Amino acid sequence: MTNGTWADLVTWAVFGLSTLKPTPSVSQADAPIGTRVTIDSGVIEGLTGQFTTADGAPRVNEYLGIPFGRIPRRFDRAENPRKWSGILDATEYRTTCLQQFSYPEDARERTIRFFDTPAPPTDEGEDCLHLNVYTPADAQPGSKAVIFWLYGGSFKFGSAALPLYTGAGIAAQQDVIVVTANYRTNVFGFPGSTDIPLDQRNLAFYDQRLALDWVQRNIGAMGGDPNRVTIVGESAGAGSVDSLVTLPPDPIPFSAAIMESGQNSVYIDKKDSVKSWAELVVRVGCDRAFNELDCMRRVPATDLLEAEEKAQLTFWPVPDDITWAKRARINRLQSRDGNSKIARVPILIGSNADEGTLLQYGKSPEEQKKYGLLAFQCPAAVVADESHAVGIPTWRYYFNASFPNTQFFEGAGAYHSSEISLIFGTFPIKGTTPGQRVLSAKMQKAWADFAKNPTAGPGWDQQPALGIIDGASATIQNVKDRSRLDAIDKGCAANKLLYDLISLLQ
Repeated sequence: MTNGTWADLVTWAVFGLSTLKPTPSVSQADAPIGTRVTIDSGVIEGLTGQFTTADGAPRVNEYLGIPFGRIPRRFDRAENPRKWSGILDATEYRTTCLQQFSYPEDARERTIRFFDTPAPPTDEGEDCLHLNVYTPADAQPGSKAVIFWLYGGSFKFGSAALPLYTGAGIAAQQDVIVVTANYRTNVFGFPGSTDIPLDQRNLAFYDQRLALDWVQRNIGAMGGDPNRVTIVGESAGAGSVDSLVTLPPDPIPFSAAIMESGQNSVYIDKKDSVKSWAELVVRVGCDRAFNELDCMRRVPATDLLEAEEKAQLTFWPVPDDITWAKRARINRLQSRDGNSKIARVPILIGSNADEGTLLQYGKSPEEQKKYGLLAFQCPAAVVADESHAVGIPTWRYYFNASFPNTQFFEGAGAYHSSEISLIFGTFPIKGTTPGQRVLSAKMQKAWADFAKNPTAGPGWDQQPALGIIDGASATIQNVKDRSRLDAIDKGCAANKLLYDLISLLQ
């Protein structure tokens, strides 16, 4: 993959905007919000983004590194941030949560190259609960639909400041507001200590809910409509979205959901965070302490991180029936209008044609394909089928596009996460093809249209139809032919039997 500079990543979108008409002048009563905004914690000062109209008028305002929570103590739930006096500088990204890239060295380097390059322009640390807001410069209070983004990373790593997730392009071109939020991962987000009550261990999920609560309280002042918030996530972020859908806060702080290459209703590989915690305790010498949890809170964060990386430990959310439903799939199947444990909001869910090429690197193409079907494509089909069956407006996509300037190696194809740069418009300018630009614009429009009016959908028919995002033709095809759909999902019938068995055993 061509790892361009930050300027390289956004240049195509700037070029694409050069033909936009100037923003009409507005009266003082309808004046845009501007870069200085008052939220419930205080006043923030953002900056005007680099996206401009043909006459040079500002097109995007960015508010970066806004605190949405504070962590009173390691392994505790976050609280609302303290109020500040004066004006908070919101012109730069702030600290990324500590990221786990496990050894051996070759696997660690691959993970960083595939999923963390270019890296976030921030330090890492525990004081990391910040979010970023990208708004059209003409936004008036409460006027725009909101896309709320949750990153992936196997619940081990991730950052809202990753250049890949810069929301200025889609905000400018599709007239929506984009919010990207940090949340804790690995042992800091999912500690497996039995000294912590089960309902307090999914700290990352509580972080996400706290960020959504912040959006409900504050996005109106920044031009967003709190009644039109679409939660969007990829991989672990999509799993987080599904957890929110199948066990939502009350009141529900979102109006629609998009899940890219992930869900949390059908899970086939349950991780044991308690076992990982016990091993980590020994590795950092806290097994001899009088109070194990207090000892783990005193160990330098970098020591904990290094130990979990070298031991290749996995810390994972637990079904607690507060942030993650123990029987999410059953709850969906039993959902009815007026009687539902889940949020009956419109959903868009999908997967990529070559999910396994990066995640099963070094395996045979056949093994990679089977993995992609088992872990991503078939679960997406199940969630779509079962949502549609209970009357929830549901759309599904299948992403099958690859371009030379985003290929890590020959044959990577439409790999896991490869759709993201097209949605955000952050693919490298070097080597960009006309078809890549066209398809990116179509995907941005589909995602934004869904956020603006979820019940109208993204532009193709509801389930069981399939929106095939095709790179060769740079189109999104509305496929309804049963034989073609069956060919794409070949193998899913057998996998569904496995999922059914797992659901019965839960």
